[in-house]
Amino acid sequence: MDRAGPRVSRPVSVLLIDLGGVVVRDPRPRMVLELSRGHPSRRKRVHAAYYRLSRALDRGAIDLPTMYRRLRREFAWIPNYPAFRSWVRGRSLSVIASVVRALRRLKESARLRIVLASNISHAVWTGLEEKFHLSSLSDRAVLSYRVRALKPERAFLRQMQRAARVPLERTLFLDDAGSNVRRARRYGFPSRVVRGGAETVQILEELRRPPPGFPRALGRSPRRAV
Repeated sequence: MDRAGPRVSRPVSVLLIDLGGVVVRDPRPRMVLELSRGHPSRRKRVHAAYYRLSRALDRGAIDLPTMYRRLRREFAWIPNYPAFRSWVRGRSLSVIASVVRALRRLKESARLRIVLASNISHAVWTGLEEKFHLSSLSDRAVLSYRVRALKPERAFLRQMQRAARVPLERTLFLDDAGSNVRRARRYGFPSRVVRGGAETVQILEELRRPPPGFPRALGRSPRRAV
């Protein structure tokens, strides 16, 4: 079971956390509905094309203008590029304020290093940075468009390992996707599925105030992206 057992039951030196536990996004069906202008006959084709291209965008294989041009070739009704760019960058509705506060408290405690690990495109990350300054919550960020690999591919997990800089048994990886957690566990990361902000906050608070016998506070490393 992905969620069995106590939340934090051993020493942790590095927390790796997916942005899915921090950010609230528009659901994909709504995105497709907007792009297809509500026509059911178009929705399946738009969904397939958008999913394929958004994966390439998150991997860093294409940029946002290229994605737009390819979609426009198939679907001429898609809005002009400035509107499309604003739409893509605005997909993230909000951050989960309680999780952001808990992450900030954890970082300020300097107990452990925090690594953001997420599948995300340059366009969406830029939008999030402008609105919420998420990089300030971590010491390092492993982002798919920078490392040219998607989680849970082995190449992405290797970058997570490099960012951790400690034995994997001293890490904890949190993600809202069970498939990512299962692959990360097979790689060697102690991992846990989190569902919702309340559960994430509980884990972060346990890491900030661990029981006796956990490691002493770690010095904070300068933040830099992979």
